[in-house]
Amino acid sequence: MGFSVFESTSYGKVDILSEKIKRRQWWGNKFAECVAPNYVKSVGKDIAVRNPGEPPALTGAPIELFEEFVKDGQMDMRIPVMVRLTGMPTHGDRPLEGQEEDQKLAWRSASINRTRKAVAKPTGMSRQLTKGYADYLVTQASNSITTWFGEDYHPGNFILATLAGYSRDLLVAAGGAGGRGLGIKSHPNFLVAGDGFVSYTNGRPYTTAYEAAVAAACDGLADQASDYFSADLIENSVLEAYRRKISPLVTLAGTPFHLIFCSDAQIKQLRKDPDYLDWVKNMPEDLKKHPLGKAAEVYLGGALIIPDLKLWGVRSHADDSNVTDGTVEYGPAATAALRGAGIKVGNWINTLDTSNKKLAILMGKSALSVCVGEKMKLKENVRDYENVQGIGIDTIESVVRNDIFDQDGGIPDENGNILSAGSFLENTSSMVIASYSPHKFKYSN
Repeated sequence: MGFSVFESTSYGKVDILSEKIKRRQWWGNKFAECVAPNYVKSVGKDIAVRNPGEPPALTGAPIELFEEFVKDGQMDMRIPVMVRLTGMPTHGDRPLEGQEEDQKLAWRSASINRTRKAVAKPTGMSRQLTKGYADYLVTQASNSITTWFGEDYHPGNFILATLAGYSRDLLVAAGGAGGRGLGIKSHPNFLVAGDGFVSYTNGRPYTTAYEAAVAAACDGLADQASDYFSADLIENSVLEAYRRKISPLVTLAGTPFHLIFCSDAQIKQLRKDPDYLDWVKNMPEDLKKHPLGKAAEVYLGGALIIPDLKLWGVRSHADDSNVTDGTVEYGPAATAALRGAGIKVGNWINTLDTSNKKLAILMGKSALSVCVGEKMKLKENVRDYENVQGIGIDTIESVVRNDIFDQDGGIPDENGNILSAGSFLENTSSMVIASYSPHKFKYSN
């Protein structure tokens, strides 16, 4: 049996180090305070303990964390959502029998897949390791992997899951690419500057007709005079969020607010508004003290605006001939090699999306779910007569957008039409806002 580098360290079987990596993976990015363990602590609450057999509990954080897959041994899970009663009451002495309103259940769907990342040994590593060097190797490898997850990989997965429905491990093709092959499903609440929401007229979300409608709407983004990231667009977005039942977050003092993450190109457009400085000064006091308020640049129309240069854009066939006509893709463009493997998003680690059609993300409560099937574990690869080749991390952990479906059929949609089984019902937790915000800055008149 091969020699273990972990046996030569003061970490023993590295259970403590694995736990440290698991906890630190949610730090180091703009979304960190949105993840349930961090968000719940920041507002002074505790995560409720779930009794055996109970469905997963929502904390109200923008990004929920579910470990039910660990307990239940599943790859896919349905989370029940009780549909609110909408009928009117019966008055006077009229018989109530026969006037009952059916209680309906809708469902959120969650899935998982395996993700691994390894760090190769330093060049010239000796076959016989001293304890001090082994400590250094394991510590540096764990720090590198933790930084990679927290600062580089997770933020992109949060963005991708919001825009396309699923994290990378679920989107990429099954088989050789190792994914689940679920395919891009554009956001149901897709608001386009200068146009409005993408319509469901030709097809509801999760259909090819809806994807074509998203592509057509984004093709119309071309004019900075009408399609830019404006204060009016933000105010409309927040009001529309309430109309679409996107529950706001709430401070301990009771101030409701939504979060809007936007790109640097979008915030640059917003700063040109003549009232911008007044908005910066008028953030409520309790929001100034909130961790998310500290990360925000401005409070506008009931939303905290958090700029992040790593936010993405959207591409259709009109923008990129590699994109199939009638569909859209998100994030840095995939290389030919990636496309050949069934992967439609490029490597976003230290790579910015240069699209001019930028996308901001509005979040309320429970916008995303992180689904954990196997917690992070630090592992090693030993070959060639006890020569350690590398140290890696292994986890089963995925991110999904919290859309709601009528799995059984019979629930009326927003227009009163009865849905068929398996149809998309609604999304009451997030929104995507598209604007024409050129990636390249202007340096001359």
